[in-house]
Parts: sequence; structure tokens; C-alpha cells
Amino acid sequence: MNKSSKKSIEILIATMNRTSLDFLDDMFPKKRWNNLSILIVNQTCENVLLNSEIPSVRVINSFELGLSKSRNLAILNSIGSILVIADDDVVYEDDFITTIDNAHSENPDAVIIAFSVNNEKGKPFKKYAEKTKYELNYFDIYNIMSIEITLNKDNFDYKNIKFDENFGINEIFLFGEEQIFLADLKKQNHQMIFVPKVIASHDSASSNEKIDFENQYFSLGGVYSRNHGQKYFKWILLKIFFDLKQFKLKIRNVKMAFSKALQGENCFRLVNNDNNLAAILKK
Repeated sequence: MNKSSKKSIEILIATMNRTSLDFLDDMFPKKRWNNLSILIVNQTCENVLLNSEIPSVRVINSFELGLSKSRNLAILNSIGSILVIADDDVVYEDDFITTIDNAHSENPDAVIIAFSVNNEKGKPFKKYAEKTKYELNYFDIYNIMSIEITLNKDNFDYKNIKFDENFGINEIFLFGEEQIFLADLKKQNHQMIFVPKVIASHDSASSNEKIDFENQYFSLGGVYSRNHGQKYFKWILLKIFFDLKQFKLKIRNVKMAFSKALQGENCFRLVNNDNNLAAILKK
């Protein structure tokens, strides 16, 4: 495929309660971050503000909580064509901009290109495909972390396809926002690709793994209901099967896992039909 012209790349960072840009030194240890296009959404309170005097580093101080709210605010206010979804505890490779630019130039029709991430020891964070995948199925989507995602804003209606603000840290369902975002794009037949190139490293304990067992399955029930409607039941059973197979779930906890997933599915249906209930539950 012919390469497209080079597009601007912007890093969208979600963080909280920051008053200094010093944390960027840890995120970009081998690269001068003041030469990068960065948009920081700092969720905070009115007396704890983050400011930037560097033109390429823009800051939005937001007084609303919720990771999905942060992602949506960042995308809506972005100025780049290729957006890198970032958290404040990611450490980027020295050549990550080149890696991202090359992949999007070689695949100009892709809305999403996901990449690999290493753990803190320099080993793959998880098992990745060894070759580029030009079509992502739901199993792929459910294995993707937000910090692996880059998106071509020019290729989709970013004002109408958003992160579901019922999902993510500080929301009703504590995770699953990236899987829902990707599933919504897939349903509209947008091209999504995985490229086995490392762009960053992250501590081996992901945010999802830090969530307790009951909340994990409660959130999954909501995710499967949101993405698959009446077929949610099949995905709950598949998740339980795979967790048993990988020794992440013990036989004695299967009943509890199933019950929590069903509670999550029921909660999503109620919230989906009543925005006022959603607001109450988030408080």
C-alpha cells in the first residue's frame, strides 16, 4: 500500500490532581517531551490546577471525575490527526513516534492501530500476535488495553462515537470503556489493525487486575450487555471458561462470578433506560 503524507501525532494523557509537568519526564525519559504535541486532561478541583507555558503542551483542568469523560474531552479538543491514548504511568519508547507514524502511513484507511507494550522488565506485557492483524475480532478487542490504542481522527465521526461514560475508572462499571469504544467502531465496519511493534512499557499489574474479583465480573456483565445485547450470556460463559482454563478463577468462585456478571448486566439495562439512575449510582 502506498504511504500517505505524514500526519500530526498528538498524545492525549489522562491524569488527576497534577500541579506540575514533571511527571512527563518519567513518561518520555529518552525524548524531549517539549517537542511533542501533548494534550493533558487533569481531573482535579479548583484549587489544584495544572498549567503549561510550553506551546506544544496543552492542559485542560476538568472538575468532573471519570476516565471516559477524560478521554472524550481530550478527543474533542485534540488538534492532531493521529491520537495516542495515554495514561500518566506509561513509559514511551524512544522511537514510538516513528513507529506510530509508519504504521498509519502504511495503513491510511485504518481508524484504529493497536500496538504492543512491554512490562517493567522489558518483556511483552502479554501474549501478542507475531504478525500484523488486518482485522480484529471481538476476542482481540477484549484483549486490548487503552494504552495500546492509536486512532486516526480523520477517518471516523469522533463527535458521535465516544467512550461510554458509564464505563471506566470512577464510573458505575470500573473498566471496559476501551472495549466498548472499539466494539462501536467495529459495528460501523471501521478498519482496526494490530501491529506487533512496541511503543511503550507499563507496570505488569494492569488497572483491571487491581480491581477486586466481584467488581471485575460485575463490570464484565455490563460490558457484554452493552456490546452484545441478548447474546451477553454466551460471553459470560466464555469468560468464565477461559478464566478457569487459565487458573484465574477457582471452581468454588464460579457461582459468585456468574451472579456478579448477571447483576452487572441487569444494572446496565436499568441504567441504559434511565439516565437519572445513572447519575444517582455514580454519586
